[in-house]
Amino acid sequence: MYLRSASFHTYPRGWPYNPGSWLSYSRCRYRIEASNALQEGMRSTGIKTTIGPKRKPSNADIAVIWSWKHPQIIAAARQDQRPLIVMERGFIQPRFEWVSLALNGFNNRGYFPPSADNGERWQRHFSHHLRPWKDRKGYALLIGQVPGDASLNGVDIKNWAQSRTDMLRRAGHTVVYRPHPLAETVAPEGAVCSRQDLKSDLSGAEFVITYSSTTAVEAVLEGIPVCVEDAGSVAYPMASHHIGEPLRRPDRTQWCHNLAWRQWSINELRNGTAWRHLLSGFFPL
Repeated sequence: MYLRSASFHTYPRGWPYNPGSWLSYSRCRYRIEASNALQEGMRSTGIKTTIGPKRKPSNADIAVIWSWKHPQIIAAARQDQRPLIVMERGFIQPRFEWVSLALNGFNNRGYFPPSADNGERWQRHFSHHLRPWKDRKGYALLIGQVPGDASLNGVDIKNWAQSRTDMLRRAGHTVVYRPHPLAETVAPEGAVCSRQDLKSDLSGAEFVITYSSTTAVEAVLEGIPVCVEDAGSVAYPMASHHIGEPLRRPDRTQWCHNLAWRQWSINELRNGTAWRHLLSGFFPL
């Protein structure tokens, strides 16, 4: 398949000509700047890029979306067997300084070309985040998520959190619930609701439980075992998957190296580095 055009469905509705679309600029600035940069990088390899309708598919060879919230565009790309680029915040902090690019799926359900440098990129940008695995007593840190978020795949996060709290308490664990900062959900009955920052919450945790939150990545890097239930989480390969399973502390070397090649700076989007890596070994240009 030869790729000649890409349609970006990542901008506010009517962007940039509808004056009303600029009301969203401050809220969407990160997404707009990342999309502008990726367009520039793709154009440097001869791809013609356009801004498409926010929720309707176009006839371009490639569709570009933000997160997994455009069912018509996703369905059309799958039906026509056209590549779909999924943009999202990076996985490693500071997440708003990095952008992840996946092909044909969201987070760990997407395709990411493997690392290409035996860990050099990881060492250059991210290795300072990694801490040794911990083996200590503490509470079970239960991670809340935004109800209805794309990463939940329809799971009712309130019911899920209550169910997991009950299971953890029956197993003898103290449960601390950390609500998502964008969704102040009520703590499940039987759990203590945290009002601390994430670093403080992690500092006292024996292990972390989440359905699919990217918080699991931070926990793994901090050396705290995680239980991750959904395979769409990029931390899934490092985790146990059911409460009651033995906690895992696997070798993280290759996972870290791969993770470094799953997120990109704005400059790397702009100069075509991210785009060329995304297509390496997958589509000819």
